[in-house]
Amino acid sequence: MPNMHYCRFQNTLADLRECIGSINEDEPLGLEEHDARRKPITEMADFIFGNFIDDEDEAREFADGLPKLSD
Repeated sequence: MPNMHYCRFQNTLADLRECIGSINEDEPLGLEEHDARRKPITEMADFIFGNFIDDEDEAREFADGLPKLSD
């Protein structure tokens, strides 16, 4: 069910925090979930790089701070 416009970001933030916790705890995932876990991170990184980071050094510093996901 889609998020309602009045609580979309609140719901998404809660879901994002749950996903981050799962990544940090290295929870076992099914194959589809394992493959899908990178997608929200890359979508957000693309958005941030495309809209907020103009400097290459700043982009590298930001990328270096991202969590490393094992394959």
